[in-house]
Amino acid sequence: AGDTTGVEDTANIQNALLSHNNVALENPSSEGTYYVTGLTIARDQTLDLGGATVMLADGANANVIETQDFAVLTDTDNASGPYDFQIRNGIIHGNRDNNSSGHGIAIYGRAYNLSNLIIKECAQHGLHSEWSAHSPFIGPNGMEAFVNDIRIISCGETHLYHRGPHDTQMTNIIVVGNKTTVGPAVHFPTDGYSNGSVIVGMHVYGGMFDVGLKNESSGLEILGSQFEGARQVQMQILASMNKITECKFFAGGVQAATVLGVQIGDATHTNINNVRLSGKFEDVGGGMIDLTHAQGGNVLDLQGQYSFAPPAILVIGGWGEHNTGSIWVYGPDGLLNTYSGLRVPGAGKVRADVSTSRVIYWDEKTGANRTDDLASLGWLVS
Repeated sequence: AGDTTGVEDTANIQNALLSHNNVALENPSSEGTYYVTGLTIARDQTLDLGGATVMLADGANANVIETQDFAVLTDTDNASGPYDFQIRNGIIHGNRDNNSSGHGIAIYGRAYNLSNLIIKECAQHGLHSEWSAHSPFIGPNGMEAFVNDIRIISCGETHLYHRGPHDTQMTNIIVVGNKTTVGPAVHFPTDGYSNGSVIVGMHVYGGMFDVGLKNESSGLEILGSQFEGARQVQMQILASMNKITECKFFAGGVQAATVLGVQIGDATHTNINNVRLSGKFEDVGGGMIDLTHAQGGNVLDLQGQYSFAPPAILVIGGWGEHNTGSIWVYGPDGLLNTYSGLRVPGAGKVRADVSTSRVIYWDEKTGANRTDDLASLGWLVS
């Protein structure tokens, strides 16, 4: 641990993994840091950091830890790669101030377990994970990975990049982008590779990224998570058949007058449908949700809370008669009825006449049914 060039520690740790498969580091008494030029982990190996820091040496420009054959397998659809490996209990430091490239952990593999880790200051991604879109069960223990109790802090690019394995289970993930970041803070980039994954208890914040979470994969479920501090939009949903429930989308004091809560679809991801979204939107002055490229068949239950007068347009692109759900908006006076006027549909309160583009809905202000042209709901749609 005293050799800051990384040569000594890299050789010692790598040789221990080759010899024993299960390696537990001791926390060095000096600075608690091991310096490496890049470590490789393989099938059935466990690296327990023991509370120590593993730091990339100056000028190494490598991944701090990568799976065996990562460079060969990355960006492929190969169903091979390491499995049943573990990394846990410590800090992985990418030393971005003295390296121009390198991820914290770079994985092409499956059925792995990451737990109790802080990944920080990487020049590129903090956690980069890939595997095949292979769907049937694969022996001996399947493809599902477990990523639990992870903090990813101050990396140069996307902090958490996940292109597989699908059906990964993530819990208690903290992503902090408080240094300049290129790309979204969290990215699920390719449909078919992250499907079936479940994310519970994720908190993304920091103010130095444009997009909090960008999802291009169908079949994700995100629960009880919070996204705040993005400069443009807290979450982009660019694929159909996703479920995002009981989440919070908060300006966090960053671009509050213009930032958007959630965007469903964009110019290259159109006709997005079958999205289930429920959550609370706070001080997103650019609007609660953008449905310009949403096709319909989405169920949306949205609660807005504003410490300032809510924007005139809460839903960009129009609600559309084929989406269902509800919108409740509270202004700075704390009163619901001051700003809320629409519940769509549910409990028989709303129905749409597609042939005439008119909607019959329950108006909370008047306490009665009301009929309007969809286009006339100017406070709601653009």
